[in-house]
Amino acid sequence: MTLKNYVFVIICFGITINVFGQTKQITKEEYYQPYRESLKKKQETSRRVATRQEYYKNGKLNSTTEITDEYLKPDKRHYLEVNKVGDKTYKSELIQIGEIFYCRRNDGEWKQYKSWCSGGSASGISNLVSSKYTVEDAEINNQKVKLFQEYTTYKNTYSPDKDREGLSYYQSKHWIDKKGFVLRQEIKSGLLEPEKIYNQQTDSYEYNPKNLKIEAPVI
Repeated sequence: MTLKNYVFVIICFGITINVFGQTKQITKEEYYQPYRESLKKKQETSRRVATRQEYYKNGKLNSTTEITDEYLKPDKRHYLEVNKVGDKTYKSELIQIGEIFYCRRNDGEWKQYKSWCSGGSASGISNLVSSKYTVEDAEINNQKVKLFQEYTTYKNTYSPDKDREGLSYYQSKHWIDKKGFVLRQEIKSGLLEPEKIYNQQTDSYEYNPKNLKIEAPVI
């Protein structure tokens, strides 16, 4: 999609996003190279990442996950995940100090471990039909950035939910500043025919936050 003489403004989570000018189609490598570099910069920097995930069933919101992931150089981390399904809430929390991990569930007692003790998984997309990659100029809170987008369609034949089978889409957007840091990312996927959303996710990044402090819990 080409944007001409058009300004698109989004206000959500206290963030103002402006998209300007024309959209330029780029190659897959031109899309992923700055993103890989931004991930490397992220790993080398103290940061706070706020994530919201929404999961839908039959087109209606079924559950949400809120994650706050903080990292303080050189080796401290605080990870808090809150899952809500209907009227039930599940919470898991992790604090890492060097090579020692402390975990608790639902605000219970802290326990010490020798390795990562929170969940997490990732999977790729198969049965690809087409992919398109673009870049355009944008702003976040009056800061100039580049907005990179991927739009992929695929045949969803492996979902355990029958209502998700069919031609589907995966859309990813990430905003990268002039220094190469990713400031925001949005991911969305769903069914194209008929149109139906599966899930969506928003990540907001804050680097070197002044009030970031991580300490081992009392156990």
